Amino acid sequence: MQNLQALQEIHKTIIKNNDNNVTEKIENVTMNSFDLVIYCWSNTRKLTTYEVKANVVNSYDLSEFFPNDEIRVVNFTFISDLSSIVLILSSGDFLVWNTESKNGEVVGSLNTEVYTAEWSPDNELIVIVTHSNSTILSMTQDFDLILEQPLPTPFPTSSTPPLPPCTPHLISFRPDSSFFALSLPTAILMYSRSLNLVSTLQSYTNSNLDSLPNPITYHPKGYVIQTVVNSTLTSWEKNGETITRWNNSNLIGKDSNSKIGVKDIVYNVSNDHNNGLLYILHPNGHLILYSHENFEHEVQ
Repeated sequence: MQNLQALQEIHKTIIKNNDNNVTEKIENVTMNSFDLVIYCWSNTRKLTTYEVKANVVNSYDLSEFFPNDEIRVVNFTFISDLSSIVLILSSGDFLVWNTESKNGEVVGSLNTEVYTAEWSPDNELIVIVTHSNSTILSMTQDFDLILEQPLPTPFPTSSTPPLPPCTPHLISFRPDSSFFALSLPTAILMYSRSLNLVSTLQSYTNSNLDSLPNPITYHPKGYVIQTVVNSTLTSWEKNGETITRWNNSNLIGKDSNSKIGVKDIVYNVSNDHNNGLLYILHPNGHLILYSHENFEHEVQ
C-alpha cells in the first residue's frame, strides 16, 4: 500500500496545466524499488522522476526522440542492471535513458511497428509483438534477437489496431518467467518462454479493429491468469482451463464515452506472494482494488 500512496502523491504533484494550458497526464509509471524513485512518462514527452524519500521532483524533455505525434511508448521499464529506463517505442526504436547521466540514446531499432512489449520478471528477456509483420519475438537484455515467429492470428494488413493512450499490460509473465499470456484483439494466447504456443485461452469470433485488446495479468503465485471481458472478471488456471467468471458491471466495463472496457489490470505483489491486491483501472479514472476475499475498495 505504500507504493500506492506514493503513486497517488506523484499523481497530485505532476498532473497539472502547463503554460500552453495543455493538461499533462501520466501515461506510464515504473519504479526503482531499491532507491525508492518513481519514474513517470507523460503525454507531453516528459520523463519525470520523483525521489520519494527526499520528496524531490525533476522533469526531462525527451521530445527530440519523437519526430511525430503518432509515435507512442509501448513499454516503459526501469532495468536495474542497466541503471536505465528502457522505452520501447511504437516506431520500433529502443530508447535507453540512463538514470545516472540523465541522458537518452536510441540503441537499436526493429524497423517495424511495435504493438506491445513486456520484460520478463527476471529482466533477462523482452517479448515484443510487431504489428507490421504480425510476429512475436524475444530478445536479450542487450536487444540481441533470440527467436522470432509469426503470430497464429495475424493482424489485418489494412490498418493498425487501436490502443488506448495509457499503455495497458497486454503481455503478462508468470512470476518464474517460464510462461506468459498475450492479449490480442483476436485472441488471448499462452506461450512458453521459448515462444511455443501452449494454449489459446479465448478467441473472439466477432473481433474487429474497433475493439480494443483486454489487459491481462498473472496472479503473483502464477497459478491463475485474469482479464476482464465484457464486464466479466475471467480467470484461467495455468493449464488454460477456465475456472471462474465473475460479472460486476457496476464497477468494471465500458462507459458511454469510451471503447475501453478496462484501462489496465495488474496485481500488487505482497511480500509473501499470497495476499496481493488486484488493481483494475476504470476508464473514468477510478482505481478498483480486489482482495482474495472479494473485498472491494474503490480509490477515487
